[in-house]
Amino acid sequence: MSDVFSYESHTHHLHKFDGSTTSQVLTKTDAEVFTDIQTSQGILGGCKYFAYPFGQYDTGTINTLKSLGFTIAVTTKNGKVTLGENRLEMDRVGVLPGVGLTEFADKVDN
Repeated sequence: MSDVFSYESHTHHLHKFDGSTTSQVLTKTDAEVFTDIQTSQGILGGCKYFAYPFGQYDTGTINTLKSLGFTIAVTTKNGKVTLGENRLEMDRVGVLPGVGLTEFADKVDN
């Protein structure tokens, strides 16, 4: 399917909560996060786009992505991307199962 789809990163093994509702991306050391995401990149063939697990990140996460060459990262903040938005903190429009074509068109219409 790689001729049609691009596979990007959501971490390797850190897409889970550590304790209650805090993503392991925030509770592991910067070195652990770096190694995990680097592993994901290796498996996926050098991806450049990232989705923050549960939408959680901090400046350390952003710095890790920069150092690994990521160019875009999406949050779970609802909204459309605007000109000048930080490319490593991009909003996005959620489209959940059951969304009809009309609702989808309304969501993505400018």
